[in-house]
Amino acid sequence: MASGQYLEDGYKFMTEDELGQALQMLGFNFASYRLATNKGTKTVENKKAGGAGTSGENIFNYTNKVNEHMANPDRAVPVQTLKEAIKVGTPMPDPRGSSATMYYSEIYINGKKYNFEVLYDKATNTIYHFKYDRRPLGPLPAVPKQ
Repeated sequence: MASGQYLEDGYKFMTEDELGQALQMLGFNFASYRLATNKGTKTVENKKAGGAGTSGENIFNYTNKVNEHMANPDRAVPVQTLKEAIKVGTPMPDPRGSSATMYYSEIYINGKKYNFEVLYDKATNTIYHFKYDRRPLGPLPAVPKQ
């Protein structure tokens, strides 16, 4: 996300922290953005700490492995997509027997359909795993190539 536009009229729409949280809610784990202030402009870097932690406005806790995946632009999934999968996906017990629930749904990436699974523990608000694939996942059949 890049923009050369600045707010120069002095209105304060959101604080630096609020902007950083909004960017993380959109699925960005790192953002560098420029703020226009009454003293000029300044660049702010918003980084997500490594290790198990939280995303956005404490929406989810992530394991270290999920943090690694979210930091990789080729594997990352927007937080809103994870949230939606948990909300509307088909819940099933964790195939490995943990107390977490595996949610299965479908997502589209660059206009292509994929099966999607998210392992989420509501008690700890932690995402332990996510994966998207065209092969069968849980109750979802394979997705034909488009």
